Amino acid sequence: IAAHLAEHSTRTEPLNEQLAATRAAITAKERVRTRYQDDYEAGRLGAQRYDMRAMALDDELAALRSHAAELETDLDMTPLPTTPTEEQLAALHVRLAEGVRRGDLAIRKALVAALIENIEVHDYNDIRPTFRLYDTDGVDTLTTNAAAAMPGPEDPVATGASFASRRTEWS
Repeated sequence: IAAHLAEHSTRTEPLNEQLAATRAAITAKERVRTRYQDDYEAGRLGAQRYDMRAMALDDELAALRSHAAELETDLDMTPLPTTPTEEQLAALHVRLAEGVRRGDLAIRKALVAALIENIEVHDYNDIRPTFRLYDTDGVDTLTTNAAAAMPGPEDPVATGASFASRRTEWS
């Protein structure tokens, strides 16, 4: 979870930097616009020149504000990581254990695909899975009618016993 939070911060950092730069550019353009207006009102700048420059500055400000709004939307849409409650973890543990022990082959394959991101095999007895982070959208994976189709322990192929028995050491 800590790594996921750090990754989230890394993903949003460039957007935050762009937004800060865009806001600084807006402030600078607004100051320039104000100076042109002050010069026009003080009579130091002609109306035609003021109108041309003011329109150009207004167009630049509109583009910058639009870009800032897009960046703010992108930052708002960046999904935040969720941390499960203890109750959610306990319920998930029960459902996963049931799926692993009694689930049919399709359910066990779905569990492996849902829970493991990557498997590194360094040696025959050194297998290192990389687990996915908890995803609240995937909690209902085992709530289908698969419970009725779960085999009993007498089916060694469906329970995975034959797969586990082929390994000399299970870590």
